[in-house]
Amino acid sequence: MEKLQELLSQGFTHFEKAIDSDHAEKIKSHLDECKNGSMGTGVDNFTNGSQIILYNPQVEKPDLYTALIENPLVTSIASSLLQDPYLLSSVAASASTDADYGRPHLDGRIPISVPEQNTHLHTMWCIDDFTIENGSTFFWPGSHKNGTKPDVPTADKLPGGKQLVLPKGSVVLFLGSTWHAIAPNFLRNTRWGVTITYCRWWVKPTFDYSKNENTTFNLKNYRSLLGLNSLPPVPSQGRFLTLTD
Repeated sequence: MEKLQELLSQGFTHFEKAIDSDHAEKIKSHLDECKNGSMGTGVDNFTNGSQIILYNPQVEKPDLYTALIENPLVTSIASSLLQDPYLLSSVAASASTDADYGRPHLDGRIPISVPEQNTHLHTMWCIDDFTIENGSTFFWPGSHKNGTKPDVPTADKLPGGKQLVLPKGSVVLFLGSTWHAIAPNFLRNTRWGVTITYCRWWVKPTFDYSKNENTTFNLKNYRSLLGLNSLPPVPSQGRFLTLTD
């Protein structure tokens, strides 16, 4: 699988136009409504100065996000990297609105230097066109093999970053150990991205979606993605892999 090998080799890969532009526009409209507070209270809104972050936008309109969460281009790689059954860890949308460089960081918390052993797979969906002018994300090729966290305050202080330019509807897949950072949004407009994170079955997800599974998702494989179909082997000696119903 070419894309999986690229992911393991450089720490990230991408698919252009994995959803159509109309679908991306519908998601953008929904995120704008959430940002402006015109939707319900199910979506958590957070601003850190350079970014607007909306946690769990699928709570309001789950049907909009199913095509992202269960996209076959993504799930085929998740199955190979994380091994079935893997879990849905988090869904969040963010918009870069500031003309400053972001801080290089990794999302997986623990820098794991062996690519195949990463515990998390992250996907960043381009809801708008990602361009140099509006601050498309920097990624550092090969950084996922360092086994360390970046120790610089801003992306412009760290050489070797690759700024991805992609049309709306595209998706970037990257490992939990891959260094990345937002770039300056010189246009000062709202450039939306939706980040969906998957983890191995034995890792605690960021959010407990099992509490409101029926109201927040319309997923074909929701029982597996939410970790509701695990049947651990009774003998402790056999608990190396999980079984499913």
